[in-house]
Amino acid sequence: MKKILTLMLAFALALTMGITLAGCGGSDDSTDVEETTQVTEETTAKATEATDADIDDGDTSFEEFKKTMDDYEDFFDSYCELMEEYSKDPNSVMDEYLEMNQKYVKVMEELDAIDEDELTDEEETYYLEVMARINSKLFEVAN
Repeated sequence: MKKILTLMLAFALALTMGITLAGCGGSDDSTDVEETTQVTEETTAKATEATDADIDDGDTSFEEFKKTMDDYEDFFDSYCELMEEYSKDPNSVMDEYLEMNQKYVKVMEELDAIDEDELTDEEETYYLEVMARINSKLFEVAN
C-alpha cells in the first residue's frame, strides 16, 4: 500500500508541476472540466456512501487516519489557492511558496507515518475519496 500512496503522491506532484509549467495558457473549452467534475463527483459520492456505511464511531484509528488525510487535502486546498494567486501575479507569492514547502514536508511526514499494510476498507475508501477531490481541484486550477 505504501507504493500506492507513493505513486499517487508522485502523480499528484507531477500533475501539479505540469499545471505550474502550463502557465496561464487557458482554453475556452469547459467540456473537459465538466466531465472530470462529474466523474469526480460520482466517485466521491460512491466512496462517501461506502465510508459512511463502514465507519465505526468508536474507531480512533480511523479518526486519526481521517485527520491525516484531511490535513493532506487542506494542504492541496492551500496549494490551489496559491496557484490561483500565482497566475495573477507570480512575484506576489514567493514568501507563501516557501511556507508551502515547509507545510508540504510536515504533511508528507504524517502521511508517511501511516502503515499502508494495515489500512481497513473504510480507510482505503476514504483515501480514494480524498485523492479524487484533490485531483479534481488540481485539474480545475490547471484550466
